[in-house]
Amino acid sequence: HILDVMAVLTLILHNNRFPRRARNMARVAALCHDALTPAGGDTTKLVDPEAFDEDAHFPELLEHTDWSALRKRYRISPRLLVETVQGRGVLGVLLDIADKIAYVSRDLNMYLMRYSLREPVYHPVKMPVGFTEIEQLADSDPFITGLWDTVRVKDGVVFFTDPDRLVKFLKLRALMFRHLYYNERARYLEFMFAKVIVSYLYEKGWLTRPQLLQMTDAELDRMIDTFTGRQFSTYQVSFGDGGGPSVEVFETLAAARAREEELVQGGTLFALLEDLAGRPNPGVGFLVENRGKVVPLRIARPEGVAEIEELARMPDPY
Repeated sequence: HILDVMAVLTLILHNNRFPRRARNMARVAALCHDALTPAGGDTTKLVDPEAFDEDAHFPELLEHTDWSALRKRYRISPRLLVETVQGRGVLGVLLDIADKIAYVSRDLNMYLMRYSLREPVYHPVKMPVGFTEIEQLADSDPFITGLWDTVRVKDGVVFFTDPDRLVKFLKLRALMFRHLYYNERARYLEFMFAKVIVSYLYEKGWLTRPQLLQMTDAELDRMIDTFTGRQFSTYQVSFGDGGGPSVEVFETLAAARAREEELVQGGTLFALLEDLAGRPNPGVGFLVENRGKVVPLRIARPEGVAEIEELARMPDPY
């Protein structure tokens, strides 16, 4: 992922004729912006969100690592590096754009390869809900995630030159969140992993923040295997009856809590209540060039923004 981000960011910087020092600065930021991601990734962050806020703690990386040779060779400013990783300034905005383009691109590629009927070897399971909608949108534009070439910087302002391509990309991103990132099976596994197993080890002190920042995903899996006495797989989880989790959705938090209490009182072994209200962020706050003026995307394409926001809104978020 970080190599993808660096590649996309390099293209954007080259297109906008940034000086070499700024390009070096941004490329280093791209390569280390996820350096404080713990083993287990975003799932593990659920154990202690404040402790694993990688952007907030990024200065620690510079304090505890001898990077003087790199800093001198490429004339890297520690202050500007921190600002960029934390999303501040022009380079910070560009890093955020490159990051979004990179993860949506790679995730879309893997998702389509796994389930596409055009690749039978990757189609051993039932077609997931929403796949066809995502596939059709991707097929409508082979370069749907390649909008790095529309990013411009002028007088310190970052904007996109093609509002329609941005709308299509953000629509795809919203669909990915709705049908992939917030898929109920994935969320069940993430919370089982983070809120039950890893949280227990973390609270007991058998797993510490420094350990989770240093170890690999494979090392964490092996530790869980040892603790549970069985192989823990992120792809095969026993649901008891061999099926998936039973999912019920509610419009209000009160209704969801009432149902949770009913399930617990009825003897349900494991019940999880998740609040998805207000998530994900639809990401429609970008500026675009429209009829010779730089304006918010909401003004340039109000109907497109409304569609994206509707896709990003979970109708029954509990």
